[in-house]
Amino acid sequence: MSTMQLGDDILGGRDHWVVRVTLATMFPPNERQLEAMADAADAHDMTVAARGPIVDDARDDAGMVFTAEVPADEIGQVPARALAIAQETCGYGIAMQVALVDLRICTAAVYEAEATRPDTPELLAATDVAELLGVSRQRVHQLHSERADFPAPYARLGSGPIWTRPAIEAFDKRWTRKPGRPARAVS
Repeated sequence: MSTMQLGDDILGGRDHWVVRVTLATMFPPNERQLEAMADAADAHDMTVAARGPIVDDARDDAGMVFTAEVPADEIGQVPARALAIAQETCGYGIAMQVALVDLRICTAAVYEAEATRPDTPELLAATDVAELLGVSRQRVHQLHSERADFPAPYARLGSGPIWTRPAIEAFDKRWTRKPGRPARAVS
């Protein structure tokens, strides 16, 4: 099947698509490498961004993300272009360790909706966690200090720890509750 048939048959005849290519590297690109990639990507109507923070040590999220809006018949060329740009501009050491880790193809409308969606998770203070679990705020702090399977706080603020809703919901699903109050120690 040719790329043109792919565009007509599978992609529903849409004429332009946003293609996002995520490449992983052992070390993040430095500023000079990123600028060189941006110049090379610009010649192909692509953008590039660092995948993780620009630092000098190895990271799990090191690499870069290339994005292009292309006609359906050019979708297959975008990953190869991105890989070639990364290898040509990063030098021998990084070029040998570039790997495609994600490929996303979507409409421009979907891409824009995803790009403008807030990426901060829903956060819960102890009072919110207590309400979700059906316990007191004090019991939340007790669970946090006594149970190894209770989620670690997402962050600690001046007002206390905060958690993400998905972490607390996952805990709630696996938590086996015992009815009644725990027995007091007899002295």
